Amino acid sequence: ATAEGENAEASAEGETAGAGEGLGFSEDAKPADPAEAEEANAVEPPKPVFLAGRKFNNGAELREQVKKMQDSVADQDGSKGELSNQDNLFIFHLLLHHPKAVEKMSKPISHFRYGIYDKFKNKCFIMVSDDGSQEGVS
Repeated sequence: ATAEGENAEASAEGETAGAGEGLGFSEDAKPADPAEAEEANAVEPPKPVFLAGRKFNNGAELREQVKKMQDSVADQDGSKGELSNQDNLFIFHLLLHHPKAVEKMSKPISHFRYGIYDKFKNKCFIMVSDDGSQEGVS
């Protein structure tokens, strides 16, 4: 599968499935040995993660926030999907944790939007560069 195909699949799932992965939530690291898992839970309580000044105690809370952002622009024209300044900043901070963040942010960023991305023909978060070019972010 190509990276674009994987992005399209992730986008088709509503963009929230991967939100929070790799941010250090205790549910991200699952030891294979049940005894290790029990020991890890007993030794260290889950640590919250902060993104753009917002506190998330677990991945579910982060996914809920992303879903709220999607819902806030769901009724708009799919070509616009304008996000608030706060939501733009939040998505930028979330993108910093993307495995291909450096590759994706090779141009100055103007803003983000949520809507139909021409390449995938489905809704996802889209990074809009200063030059008007766009890149799907999943």
